[in-house]
Amino acid sequence: MGIVCLDNLISDLRGGAPLESEDFRQEGFPVLHKGAIKPFGEIEIDSKKKTFTHQNFVDKHPKSIISKQHVAVILRDLIPSGASIGLMSYLKSSPYSYYILAQGAYGFLVDEKRVCPEYLVLLSNTAPYRKFIRSIAVGSTQIHVRTPIFTEIYIPLPPIAEQKRIAVIAQKCDRLRRTRRYIQQLSDGYLRSVFLEMFGNPSTNSMGWEILDLESQLKKLRAVGVQFQEKFAQIVQRFERLRIQQREGDRQAEHLFQTVLHRAFRGEL
Repeated sequence: MGIVCLDNLISDLRGGAPLESEDFRQEGFPVLHKGAIKPFGEIEIDSKKKTFTHQNFVDKHPKSIISKQHVAVILRDLIPSGASIGLMSYLKSSPYSYYILAQGAYGFLVDEKRVCPEYLVLLSNTAPYRKFIRSIAVGSTQIHVRTPIFTEIYIPLPPIAEQKRIAVIAQKCDRLRRTRRYIQQLSDGYLRSVFLEMFGNPSTNSMGWEILDLESQLKKLRAVGVQFQEKFAQIVQRFERLRIQQREGDRQAEHLFQTVLHRAFRGEL
């Protein structure tokens, strides 16, 4: 495994366009914000927000346009801890064919004969990389990594076949992580559904419950109300036990995932 300067592996580095609030639209040309780049290469474009701009703006900033062939990276973070800074995403499977970059997001092409884009994405999620990238970030309230500093970092680079093998192993682990997360979301949604089914919508009192002030309610509760509350409390307690188990499982899964990545990058798998 060699150690290679990132600048020798990438080309066509592009930065974000100076978008102002009046440049955004409900529809049009998609904007790739730094917040849209999530861990493990996920891209989340919220269609309910103004995440598009108009063609005239795009035509004036051609150097900020990237395609599915690009790798995107966050080099600015509004959170001082730098939780997302340095994360990468390969846009091959992203929702749109082209994007215009917002400030704080960058894009580049990679030499795919030497480096697998998916490998870079996974590398950007490893604990050693995350620790290093935060160490070279500057600023206090809005931290950032200067592009010349970022392109000069050195990364471990195994042969291309080994990179692809690492990517396959890590992607299998990540699918398991996402499945666990999805199960957690389902259980949270189910608990809310049970509450609404038993008590109705609190904002509209859809079940027609008698409305009492808290003091009166504490002094005297109707028996049927108490029964409903006790039943729901039992359901909540069972779910809370499951949620605790799931959170512990998530913690163990995250630790296992980082261990697998660490061993994969060291060639131990």
